[in-house]
Amino acid sequence: MIALVLTVTSNAFAGDWMVVPRFLISEDYSDNIQLSPTNQRDDFITRVTPGISIRGQGRRVEMSVDYNLESLSYINEEELDNTNHQLQSTLSIEIIRNIFFLDANAAMYQALVSNTGRVSNRNLANDSNRTDVITYGFSPRFHHHFGTWADFNASTQVSDTIGDGSGSGNRSAGSGNSISLQSTLSSGRRFTRTSWSVSNSSTVFNNDSGARSNSQNWWDAQVSAVINRFLRANTSLGYEKNKSADGGAGNQDSITWSAGATLTLSPRTSLTGSYGKRSFGNTKSFDFSHRRRRISISGSYTEELQTTSGQLRDQQLVSLFDAFGEPVFDPFAASDPTLPDGNLSLTDDIFISRDFNATVGYTRRRDTFSASVFRTEREGGASSDPEEALGASVSWSRTMSRRLSGGVSGSFRSGSAGGAGVVPSNPSLQGSDASTEVIFVSPFVSYSIGPHTSGRLSYNYTTSSSEDSANEYTENSVTGSLSFAF
Repeated sequence: MIALVLTVTSNAFAGDWMVVPRFLISEDYSDNIQLSPTNQRDDFITRVTPGISIRGQGRRVEMSVDYNLESLSYINEEELDNTNHQLQSTLSIEIIRNIFFLDANAAMYQALVSNTGRVSNRNLANDSNRTDVITYGFSPRFHHHFGTWADFNASTQVSDTIGDGSGSGNRSAGSGNSISLQSTLSSGRRFTRTSWSVSNSSTVFNNDSGARSNSQNWWDAQVSAVINRFLRANTSLGYEKNKSADGGAGNQDSITWSAGATLTLSPRTSLTGSYGKRSFGNTKSFDFSHRRRRISISGSYTEELQTTSGQLRDQQLVSLFDAFGEPVFDPFAASDPTLPDGNLSLTDDIFISRDFNATVGYTRRRDTFSASVFRTEREGGASSDPEEALGASVSWSRTMSRRLSGGVSGSFRSGSAGGAGVVPSNPSLQGSDASTEVIFVSPFVSYSIGPHTSGRLSYNYTTSSSEDSANEYTENSVTGSLSFAF
């Protein structure tokens, strides 16, 4: 692969910029292109995908852009011909040195409509359980130092999330805009063993489906004290006042508190945990990381009030860093693009979200291995059932020679919903539980044809089992692709 490295000399943009244009063409064969449980039809799909990745860090500007334009053409099912956009981008500008900043972000990708519907991690089937999602926002930030005594930070974030909802029966579910204000006064450099902060956060979210709005207000004071060279104690006390138009999980006021600690065993190993109370009940959280030259382990657990719009906005389409913290400059290069399949059903409710994830990475001279698990729970929505999505993925690759490499990847995902309400993916299952489980396995081999060209051949096996027979399917597919970098 070739990367175009630019050295920009203007005052604000001075620095190194890496631009990686690319072009991928592939031919796919599927023995069940509609992912049908009974009427299986095969087809050939030609996929043409131009794209670009940009990484840049100047004196006052930092930017990251990854974009794919995926064009799909079908031999038999011509009505499925489609074009998809996949974008993840961030921009940060220091407008006034050390005082005023502007952050911006935008993303576009395809997401699941229903957690328990027909699930796939690729766009080839073009089924009704996927929708285009567009998110964008900007956030001006102000910083001020009161000598070495205190630092003041204030920011405003304006964001919007748009869900197309094609075929979902609820076009605007999960779509909406939000405005949030945050301000924090925290201890300055003078405080070394004990640090403190006082903060306020206010957010108003408006659904696109109507005049429904939710507001969250939180005042919080935190104190952190060093116990010894390994241990730091963390405490907080505050008050939370929330209003929810639907009267659900977010419509509560309460005093909040938390107590916890940070254990730093070495510069590369740390664990932070806490237990406390929020307006929606008792909460707990932890964050763990351990990194060595060949192995990396990380994990986290959080409990928060959340909206579908917020979760879609925070979704990471591609990783900017690998498991060892090394930057990834071209995450779409020479691979079969997969899409996020961990999100829950789209809803306009405000709800309690409990999220756990853990990742392990290991590398040696010729081999790279990674494994991850996640679990997301949702409860408290006024018009939707409790839901859960959990899954695991593994990948292994081996460099066999200077040009040849191969490996295998696999994943498991389970989505479930249940209770007295209507299951979003199938109203006929009202009052019962619904679940869908998907297994995906893909061995592959890739070959570097030249310095700017590589080929890849992969076999993909997917099977889905569900309590709704309409969502059960098995698919075998083969993909051959050529990728070019410029």
